[in-house]
Amino acid sequence: MRRFTILIADDLADAFDLYASEHGYNSRYEAFRDLIRGALYQQRIQKAAWFAASGHTDSADPQSSPVQVLATENTGVGRL
Repeated sequence: MRRFTILIADDLADAFDLYASEHGYNSRYEAFRDLIRGALYQQRIQKAAWFAASGHTDSADPQSSPVQVLATENTGVGRL
């Protein structure tokens, strides 16, 4: 694991704390981790949808296409 520090505006921090509380998180760490995972997962869904809609195929390794990876991976999204 890595540790990093961020500075955010007071109003954003307050909104984040409210979000964490309303969703039953015990710590900012848990809420932040799940939000990041959820955002990254959504990005992968969007890429996979584009990939599928564009008709692209990877004949070298069909198991590595974004659609296949998305369908088979454990995302660990948590409570989102």
